[in-house]
Amino acid sequence: MWREHSRWLRPLAWALAYIALWMALWSVSRTLWFLPAGLRLGALWVTPQRHWIWLALAEWTGLGLLGTVMGYNVFEPGSLALNALPWMLYAGSVALLRDGNPPGVPGTPVAMARLLAAGLLAAALVSPVLALYLPPGEGGPDQALGAFGYLFGDVVGQVVLAPLIVLLARRGPMLPEPRRLAGDLLLVLMPMLGLMAWLMLRTALGAGFGYLIAFAPLLYLGFRHGWIGPAIGLPLVGLAIEAAIVFDPALAAELQLQVGLAVIGAGALMLGASTTALRASHRLLAQRNAELSESNRSLQTLTGQLRDMSQRLTRLQEQGQRELAAELHDELGQAVTALATRISLGLRQTGDPEQRVLLESLRDQAGAVHDSLRRVLRQLRPAVLDAYGLQRALSEGPPREMLEDAGVEYRPSFAGEVDALDEDATTAIYRICQEAVTNCVRHARARVLTLRLEVVREPDGRHRRVRLEITDDGVGASRRPVSGGYGLGGIRSRVLALDGEYAFTTGPEGTRHRIELLRRGD
Repeated sequence: MWREHSRWLRPLAWALAYIALWMALWSVSRTLWFLPAGLRLGALWVTPQRHWIWLALAEWTGLGLLGTVMGYNVFEPGSLALNALPWMLYAGSVALLRDGNPPGVPGTPVAMARLLAAGLLAAALVSPVLALYLPPGEGGPDQALGAFGYLFGDVVGQVVLAPLIVLLARRGPMLPEPRRLAGDLLLVLMPMLGLMAWLMLRTALGAGFGYLIAFAPLLYLGFRHGWIGPAIGLPLVGLAIEAAIVFDPALAAELQLQVGLAVIGAGALMLGASTTALRASHRLLAQRNAELSESNRSLQTLTGQLRDMSQRLTRLQEQGQRELAAELHDELGQAVTALATRISLGLRQTGDPEQRVLLESLRDQAGAVHDSLRRVLRQLRPAVLDAYGLQRALSEGPPREMLEDAGVEYRPSFAGEVDALDEDATTAIYRICQEAVTNCVRHARARVLTLRLEVVREPDGRHRRVRLEITDDGVGASRRPVSGGYGLGGIRSRVLALDGEYAFTTGPEGTRHRIELLRRGD
């Protein structure tokens, strides 16, 4: 039952509070500002549209009570128009310009511009109505100038009060840095307000210079605290100006007070909204950078793990090939040798010409099998690499033999401590050279292949930089047939496994492989 009653009791309580606040603000409103306009704009901005009817009833009730107390007939057409039309015009302007129902805080230039533009549009629509039904007294300004005064009175009330209402109505923590804001209000704004009041009352400079003194801290607050700073500072500035008017009522006729407070206040709020948006974007950027850094660290960790796994797989592959080569050499090699020996014994013991021809054919096939086995063993694990090192394996081993068999001139060159590299780097460089030579022989139709290997000790003395360059003058890779072999992907995988850099270029002049590694060593 309480829940059913709370559906209308809570809006009713807010409506009664709105009536009381409206009447209190109306009683202190002077020529400088019309504070109920700020209350109306702020309340419409933060209230969902389904509850606007309560605001309308509250305002119209308050205006009716005020009119009755002042002796007006609230049912006359003029009174009804003055009571109903301003709220309806404000509601239409807010419904037209606000983004959301209700919108969020005006923490961006666009959101703050929407709030200020809704108030300016509403004031511009209401001021002719007020000038029409509330004409100035005799000897006063004409109707157009009166509308101008009503316009800026509403705008000043909006600038002073509406952002503060939005600030108070927003959810979450009220102030992000309350101590720093309170310090700036006490140490910066308050002394400047005192100086402003003294200039306005005691010097010949008057209001024209005095109120400018008060507006400088507003810009400072907007820069330091975003839109919240001017939202709190503007009511204080308005109160200081009102206090000066109490001591010198002639200041109330200064139209420049209204214009200055409206323009500078709107500028401070826009500056504050821009600062708030900029800081929010900086926080978001810092958060994204932190997330990106964490992702980069995770990727680096995964990359290191993948690199270690690739190196282990490469070692296992090389170990498997070494064991396979040993098995083939011990088992199949011995079997082929034994077969060839028996065939040779058979040739010595037979005198039949036909059998000799058959045995000779078998001996030739056994020799071919032995040659093929030897080539396979060299591909699996060249004995020269383990026996004599990388430099000799590349200069005299299987790569040279393969190129010479294909009629390709081979030009190797070496510099530095080539044979001092660790086993992983030695094996990877040999396999890379082996794959590049194989691709050149099979597809490039090259005449010359040049290999340059340089190992340079770094200045720190703990690392060696390895530079390998392999070039040929054959056809470019784009004109070569597709191969199902290990290929460039295998070269790239071996280089990445050692955390190196690989560059491959191709063109009509041939192809070029450039590999650079940094290896730790004594």
